[in-house]
Amino acid sequence: MLFRSAVQIDYFPPDRRARDLDNLQKGLLDALQHGGAFENDAQIKELHTRMGKPIHGGKCLVWMREIRES
Repeated sequence: MLFRSAVQIDYFPPDRRARDLDNLQKGLLDALQHGGAFENDAQIKELHTRMGKPIHGGKCLVWMREIRES
């Protein structure tokens, strides 16, 4: 069964080079789908992405929650 989901991504790059958040989203969501976090990224109905300050080694935090229909 496919469920609708909301995703929050907090991205902390490894350095100060310019990056496009839309490019980050596509690769990350594809990887999450491949890893089994959801069946199809078309299930994502709400998506929030924030760019944090650079940290050594970089880091990406992802939160997901199901959106229940009312």
